[in-house]
Amino acid sequence: MKNKSAGAPWLLLWLLILGGLTTSAQPEGWYDARTYGLPPDSSRLASPALQAAIDAAHAAGGGTVYVPSGTYLCGAIQLKSHVTLHLEAGCDLVASRRKEDFGPRGFPHKQLLMVWADSAEHIALEGKGRLIGQARRTYEPLRAVDDFIADYTERARQAGVEMKRYYKVGPLLTAVNFSNCREVRVQDVSIIDFVFWNLHVQGSERVRIEGICLFTDLEAGVNADGIDIDGCRDVLIRDCIVTAGDDAIVLKANYTGEHQQHTENVVVSDCIVQSTSTGLKIGTESYGDFRHILFTDCVVRGSNRGLSIVVRDGATVESVIFENITVETDRKHFNWWGNGDPIWVVLLKRRPNSQLGYIRDVVFRNILAQGQGTSWLEGYAPDSLHPEGRALENIRLEDVQIRMEAEDYPDKRATHILGAQHVDGLALEDLRLDWRPPAEAAWASALYLKSVRDLRVDGLAAAPKPALAQLPLIQLEDVQEALLTDIRPLAPVPVLLSAKGQISDVLIRDSDPLGRATQRILLGEGL
Repeated sequence: MKNKSAGAPWLLLWLLILGGLTTSAQPEGWYDARTYGLPPDSSRLASPALQAAIDAAHAAGGGTVYVPSGTYLCGAIQLKSHVTLHLEAGCDLVASRRKEDFGPRGFPHKQLLMVWADSAEHIALEGKGRLIGQARRTYEPLRAVDDFIADYTERARQAGVEMKRYYKVGPLLTAVNFSNCREVRVQDVSIIDFVFWNLHVQGSERVRIEGICLFTDLEAGVNADGIDIDGCRDVLIRDCIVTAGDDAIVLKANYTGEHQQHTENVVVSDCIVQSTSTGLKIGTESYGDFRHILFTDCVVRGSNRGLSIVVRDGATVESVIFENITVETDRKHFNWWGNGDPIWVVLLKRRPNSQLGYIRDVVFRNILAQGQGTSWLEGYAPDSLHPEGRALENIRLEDVQIRMEAEDYPDKRATHILGAQHVDGLALEDLRLDWRPPAEAAWASALYLKSVRDLRVDGLAAAPKPALAQLPLIQLEDVQEALLTDIRPLAPVPVLLSAKGQISDVLIRDSDPLGRATQRILLGEGL
């Protein structure tokens, strides 16, 4: 009797526990989508059940909507404030191919949206599940020439490159679009092959994107950007793997009218990206400003362009750092923006009457790159509306290595390893520039600088063009106020440095210690 009575409390405890489990199998604030009619397979739309669960959680003040393992056909799903959408491992939300299964459209391209939110706060998309876009494209003869790359297109045509490209097949669908939201989190999910921008966050604050995997077709995925941050503040992107047919991770500022949104306080770290366009980019949509941006500890592989800032709409870009990044670039099909260039910073105008912006205070530090195109830094050349032009300001490259390789396409584009034009305040410290044979006929100098003022070069190890090098290691044209120190040719070179045009206050010292230059300085006519 003693033992029997002693066990009774334990038996009662187990009965209470089991009773609790059977009457309340879900944590508080947990909304299982099956309770709201989630279909067991993809034979009919799951989005109505998912929306019902989200609406219930929102009405109760918030909660987590749980979607179990399985394949579900989905149209539009609206996330609402204080709701987390959790996709369990093995859960695939497959986008419907029917345009009528989607409601609101995104800005500025009026694309359809799968998972979306507008003016919500404290929202999250998380879990090990996947969003699958079922993108379709066709490969057809070129319909029209993109004005931005018209010259390259014509050169490709003349070189005998097939004038065909991929075109999107509707519906034009974005996987995730969060607009005008606060406290946004996207974590651990995979986004697979949507036909348009995959993850687009615009006009939002305090955004975290962590641990996601994103894939679109590298050959066919035109306009299928990976992550687009558009007019947002206080953004952290980290630990992501992005393979994108267009830009992999790109910061934008589309036109938003009277209350223009800016992109500020952004950190992108510990990401691996691959792109048929640009790996890590600011622009080209640049109606709002960009400030306090850090790209760090990333790998850019197999991309058409590595690190890029492009202003076309009047923005100011300032206080930007790219650091601790390895870059591998190679030329892609002619219709993609990019030349296999590791670094490209350029100030342009989208149209003749567009505003002219600024790019200043930009640092590239500890960059290890190899590519098939010329890395280029260029301000805006003088024209009738801007007779003085507008230089890039205070650009710094520190501990940067770039190796040039031969191009894979017949329409050759590369010339110098690194070039800069229309720059006011250029610092190059501890650079290494070299070439990998076989040499291209159009390859020229390791470093080309034109219309640069306030130049500082301190530590440059550079190789002349392989095989029958006749050009100078460094070319200067219209350069003022320059100090070049510790220039070291990596092989014999006919001329260390040439100078032409308006040259003033240029000093070269402590250079070519091994005497590898046949001629130290070659001056142009009139100098």
